[in-house]
Amino acid sequence: MSSVFVISAIALVALALAFVLPLLWRDDRRSALALLLVVPLSTAGLYALFGTPDALDPDNRTMPTDIAEAAAQLERRLERDPDRLDGWVLLGRARQELGRRALTAGDGDAATVNFEAAAKAFRAAVELAPDEVDLMVETAEAISFANPELSFSAEAVALLDRALAQNPVHERALWFRGIAALQSGDAATAVQRWETLLPLVDEATATALRTQIARAREQADMPPMDPALAGPADAA
Repeated sequence: MSSVFVISAIALVALALAFVLPLLWRDDRRSALALLLVVPLSTAGLYALFGTPDALDPDNRTMPTDIAEAAAQLERRLERDPDRLDGWVLLGRARQELGRRALTAGDGDAATVNFEAAAKAFRAAVELAPDEVDLMVETAEAISFANPELSFSAEAVALLDRALAQNPVHERALWFRGIAALQSGDAATAVQRWETLLPLVDEATATALRTQIARAREQADMPPMDPALAGPADAA
């Protein structure tokens, strides 16, 4: 492997880490570990994705200098090799980050294009790994971002339900499923999902979550939260 390739690959690894890692659930160390294991954030993985060092020669190809360029190159690579699960996951995360950046910049059209591309990439990934719970949840999230109303479609809800069938205490799946239920007017299901989530999160998160549960209970005409689940201030 040539030194030029190694240097270029390391640069892209750093770029990928910069935008992929912040997207993880803040306290989900398992997801962070899974990312490092699954996504090809190594020179060997990038070698496999982008081709041989000769293909990276300036006369043949320009190395990506930003996320958009890297994503475009990866899309071209996946057209030739569509069975790369790692490539689809990385592409989905890249496009989702580009969508967020466009949204922050006020460019709604670019945001929509990137969010839709992210959802497409994650759908391809979940087809290759249909039993990966984390991937189901990430795909559902991507689909919701691609929706102009930022709502969870029937497709996204089905993915979340599949994920929870395999792992009933998956934190992000429980959170998103509660949001999806609330969006569809099913506040009681939102309460059930979030009260399952409550003992799994840290106290700072739990405090905010209890507020959401209280609102959902009110919408569902349910009594106040069980004092055993309520925090000290709520139970007083």
